[in-house]
Amino acid sequence: MFNLRMKNDLSFFIGFRYLRRSRDEKFISFISALSIAAMALGVSTLVIVLSIMNGFDREIKSRLLQIIPHVSAEHTSGIAIEEINKLKSHLIRDENAIKVDPMVNSNGLIYKNDLQLGVSIQGTEKDWNSFSILANHMIAGNIDLLTAESYQIVLGSQIARQMNLFIGDEVSLALSSIIRSPFGPIPQIKRFEVAGIFEVGAQVDGNVVFVNQTDIRRLLRMDSSFQGLHIYLKDPIASTEKFFTNIEENYPDLRWTSWQSEMTALFKAMKMEKIAVTLLLSVIIAIASFNIIASLVLSVNEKRQEIAVLRTMGATSDLIIKVFIIQGTLGSFFGIILGLFVGIICSVFITELVQLVEYIFDMQVFDPNIYLISSFPSQIVFSDIILITFGTVLVTILATIFPARAAGMVLPAEALRYGE
Repeated sequence: MFNLRMKNDLSFFIGFRYLRRSRDEKFISFISALSIAAMALGVSTLVIVLSIMNGFDREIKSRLLQIIPHVSAEHTSGIAIEEINKLKSHLIRDENAIKVDPMVNSNGLIYKNDLQLGVSIQGTEKDWNSFSILANHMIAGNIDLLTAESYQIVLGSQIARQMNLFIGDEVSLALSSIIRSPFGPIPQIKRFEVAGIFEVGAQVDGNVVFVNQTDIRRLLRMDSSFQGLHIYLKDPIASTEKFFTNIEENYPDLRWTSWQSEMTALFKAMKMEKIAVTLLLSVIIAIASFNIIASLVLSVNEKRQEIAVLRTMGATSDLIIKVFIIQGTLGSFFGIILGLFVGIICSVFITELVQLVEYIFDMQVFDPNIYLISSFPSQIVFSDIILITFGTVLVTILATIFPARAAGMVLPAEALRYGE
């Protein structure tokens, strides 16, 4: 045990000494500095980009959860208003739930002249939670006009822009329900007047419209029944699974869906984008690892005589390998620490840095009217930092193995003869 510890201390001491002495060897020093700089650049870039992507992910979820229901319960044949009230009184007792609304919606087509878009049509009412949430995101018009039999409609801002719609314009809604007529089945179509425009800054701005619940139920011929319930939770990110565990088993006749399942495609796309960007930026770290190999190969060639002397003094091949692995790893370690420091600092102050760039170059990086953000979202995730650190250390160790093994295979007699 003592001898093993002595060997580890000796290999560390020699490796650190070689790293310091490489400063006197100008070309090797340049290659080493380049590898450290490349490693720092790769690590810092990964930290900054992943933090920004995490920030956008959090921002999108936050904006979506401000307006979409967190949990939906649906029955294929509809639920009578009396049963709806019973369910509401029971569900609201759950500690995670704050509001429960009846649910009535339909997929449909909104069109005017030659312009048309597929949309989700949501029914709402003045005393419903969805109504008060929508009121907080109105950017034009008057949501109070959504009264029964008024046939008024509130649109997302992206829909209004794409279809060039303004307050007071008339649009037609074609619902997915079918009317049977002597001429065969025809779609249910009704003209609506634009009463308002809302903006959340997320996907719903381009595919959701709101009308009064009485109007859409009449068009769907639902009489006094509803399709189900929309439940809003205190903390939808943390408590959705817990709510499902408490409720789902008690109501097996209802089809329960969460906001995560409704947005599965969006979140999968965001996750794949994060993975793709991580792999792409990892190329910088891979390039840095090739610089490590180059600097160690040069270092081994410069120190062949010293390696031979160490071997003649009793140093084993394993000890020589450890020396050069430690030399390469220590150099990269400085690059990793520098990269983490720069990356975390830039991630924390990313908004201020963007504002500084805009001021210096007199330009606008992100137009709030297009991207719907006034500040750069950033969120440092500890697991990302750990993954970047361990991944980079692993790549560094693997990069040092080849030149270190070459050093361990140096024969003392040949090295000393070559030195002569």
